[in-house]
Amino acid sequence: MSAGAADATWRSGAWGHGAWGTWACAALAAVALAACGDGVRPTVVIAAPAELTAGLEEFVEFIPARGLEVTDGEARASRGLYRIDVALDLPDCAECYRVEPVPGDAGAWVVHAGDVLGVHYGVAEVFELLGYRFRHPFATYVPARPRPDPAAVARLGQLHRPAMTERGLHLHTLHPTEAEYAVWEPTDGGVKARRIFDWIVKNRGNFVQWVGLDDILDDERRAAWRADTGALLAAAHARGLRVGLGLQIFGASSLQLGFDLIDDEDAPAEPQIAARLPLIVDGVPFDTYELSFGEFFGADPDAFVQTVDLVYRQLHALAPAADVTAVIHVGDSPDQRVTYRGENLIYYFLVKFADPRIVPQVHTVMYYNLWDDAGGAYHHADFSEHREFLLKRLRDGQRVQYKPETAYWVAFDNSVPVYLPIYLLSRQLDRDRIAATAAAAGHPPLTEELLFSSGWEWGYWQNDALGLRAMYAPPTSVAEQLASSTPPIIPRWRCASSSWPPRSTRA
Repeated sequence: MSAGAADATWRSGAWGHGAWGTWACAALAAVALAACGDGVRPTVVIAAPAELTAGLEEFVEFIPARGLEVTDGEARASRGLYRIDVALDLPDCAECYRVEPVPGDAGAWVVHAGDVLGVHYGVAEVFELLGYRFRHPFATYVPARPRPDPAAVARLGQLHRPAMTERGLHLHTLHPTEAEYAVWEPTDGGVKARRIFDWIVKNRGNFVQWVGLDDILDDERRAAWRADTGALLAAAHARGLRVGLGLQIFGASSLQLGFDLIDDEDAPAEPQIAARLPLIVDGVPFDTYELSFGEFFGADPDAFVQTVDLVYRQLHALAPAADVTAVIHVGDSPDQRVTYRGENLIYYFLVKFADPRIVPQVHTVMYYNLWDDAGGAYHHADFSEHREFLLKRLRDGQRVQYKPETAYWVAFDNSVPVYLPIYLLSRQLDRDRIAATAAAAGHPPLTEELLFSSGWEWGYWQNDALGLRAMYAPPTSVAEQLASSTPPIIPRWRCASSSWPPRSTRA
């Protein structure tokens, strides 16, 4: 049987389970394993401009399957059972893409894009229509027999534009989650971190952030951290990701081991800030620095505002191109409320009186949303004050970010094996209601969202992956989101204990 006939037979699923099918499967698998891919027709070949091939090679490296190739020419692309051609021809559409079938070839598609992110989004969509699912940073679903989903193919040709300009994950490395050992203390040369970056991009994200820890106050540890982090930033930037670092201002409010700027409340703040900031700025070009203020902490309101402004001035002098954001946390106990300039407000809202160039991040916790009952979380009956602050910023045409959670790590829902897709519902309710309110009032919608990620146990990888996708292309329902994450049911062609094409895990 010729190679072309074998390919056609595999595509059609015509071979049965008899002795001939079993013998043929074993023979083909043996040839493939012996040759390590040489002389065997690849499953998917991506043909892209030369400047994109390195990034796409890692794109396929992190998919645990054989037969995936990247080339910068047309000649070898014709070898693939399926082919993806990449065209950089959408120069005026940031992070957009369009996938079109190649006329006369049911196994070939063209990804049109204008930048690196658009290319990766479009290539990911083609893999998805073949049955792949990028559900977890360390566990991509690979179909036993990749083949086009007719429903997905029928939807091709649409130009995809991001609904939000900033779509990212905050990896809460204050907790000993998977991300803490991937991005803060990598022991594998940064492989897990790059897998996380790759997964964020494959799920249509464009931003990643993690929290700094105070172990880098040690000179030797800081030198190692700076080298590791420089490499991670380069890897993220090569994919088109922007990267942020979180830090705390007041050591007195640091209940864990976060990197902070002021340890001695009785000493002048300015020299302490000047000594600490270069440690996390020099040689590590983060795109954003997030200021936070800990939990259950209150300082004199005037001193708070002045200190935030002081940090901003020094940080802006060291990293003038970086954005600075500040977290508006939750906490509505009586000792967390202050009266300032005639307003009674939660302590964290004092951020609004600081330098207007600081972008506030409205934070909510657990699976609660901005509109409904908050169950007493952090003493809140609801998060209406946070909601109204966010909506006012939108009405006034000012930047604001929303930072809800997709899991809660400490003794709430992640301490026992419970699956809670209600997170997906709450995040969708927030987006839908914010968008509807903005449309009704005639002001701009929310364009920046950062999901607070606390790990990937008990299905929380799904909340993150689908949350990122919803920021790019808002779904109509949670059911739609869940359906998109479930691979199509494809009958497997089984031959004894093996399947074709052979699969393996790549480092």
